[in-house]
Amino acid sequence: MLILPENQRFRRKLLISMSAVLIILHALYIPLMLLYSHTAGDFKMEALSTLLKILLPVISILHKGALYGILLTVFDNYDLKMLLPFSAAAAISLIITRAGELLVYAYTNVNLRYDEVKAYIWALIVSFAADIAIILILFVLSRMSKPKKISRFFLLALTVCAIPMAVALVQEGFLCKMAVESIMAETDYGAAPFSAKEIFSLIWGFLKHIVTALSTLILIMMVNRLILRRTKRRPKNEKN
Repeated sequence: MLILPENQRFRRKLLISMSAVLIILHALYIPLMLLYSHTAGDFKMEALSTLLKILLPVISILHKGALYGILLTVFDNYDLKMLLPFSAAAAISLIITRAGELLVYAYTNVNLRYDEVKAYIWALIVSFAADIAIILILFVLSRMSKPKKISRFFLLALTVCAIPMAVALVQEGFLCKMAVESIMAETDYGAAPFSAKEIFSLIWGFLKHIVTALSTLILIMMVNRLILRRTKRRPKNEKN
């Protein structure tokens, strides 16, 4: 395992860089999500809505890749006492994410009842708790002995991508089952039950979660390589 130099200046730069990237991505994502919510369904702004529909998942992947790429590098290389500021930055970023989701929900749903708002807030809390649980799992794995046939960092990155993907695929399975039952119920006897568009939509429902997980995994690995390369190029005589 490569141990990053115990250098205060480098650690400060890394933490500041992490925080700056996450703030920028939040500053892009939240207003663009609000704009997408405003333009969705408006045929006059269909082109903008389509662009945002593509751009928002990309920003989301960049956010997750940057957050976990740096956090896992720290988990895999730093001593226990050095993990707190980076873990706190990750937790704050996840809180901002949930606050943005709540803002979009409030913006797109008028005349909400108290029980509806309460249910949505509880859903966000559960989602945030799940993210924190994943971080704790990653922390425990990072403290274990190094695997013999696989990079520990790759194992951590695989874990952070595989868990949400597995949950999303199970949810997609239920949605797919409901969609198939609805289509079959509305299909006339003797007619083809599924059009090519409907089949592609069902397949893409599963495929998009796999593509997202794979893209995030690649980005996390790239962030790790970038940090380690930057570490190796630092002057050996640089003082704390």
